[in-house]
Amino acid sequence: MHFQDTTRRDAQEVIASLRTVDRHEADVIFGLTTPDAILACVRSTPSFTIFDHRNPVGLFGVRDAGHGVGVPWMIGTDGLTRRWVRLCREARPVFLDQIRPYEVITNQMLPCNTLHRRFVEWLGVTSWEYQLTPSGLRTVRFSSCVPQLLSQHQCS
Repeated sequence: MHFQDTTRRDAQEVIASLRTVDRHEADVIFGLTTPDAILACVRSTPSFTIFDHRNPVGLFGVRDAGHGVGVPWMIGTDGLTRRWVRLCREARPVFLDQIRPYEVITNQMLPCNTLHRRFVEWLGVTSWEYQLTPSGLRTVRFSSCVPQLLSQHQCS
């Protein structure tokens, strides 16, 4: 796997083949109901494309929420799911570099999004809180202090 700055074409290719859970999560949690809405969101923050060989299989970035809070996000294709262990190992240093400017990271996901949960756990996040949205949808919010995550991985 390798990572590079996301181009519009990379984003369109990944979004066209999104995993069902990522598409559902974008819709029900974040209100991004169309590929164009997802593309606009992806393009609004610096992001990286995850390549497996020459194929873009995922996108990730960290949105600045202000006041030292970063909101990490990730979307991907089934190609990302098949290579999740490799993703965890190889993306961690890139991801940790992206969260370095923040004091805290936080975001929410669907409980069934096991790929994203594994990745966030691999980073060292241990704070999970289940929540219900106003519509009754069950989500899980994660959060962590960035200095603590960075210190866990100094020797990795």
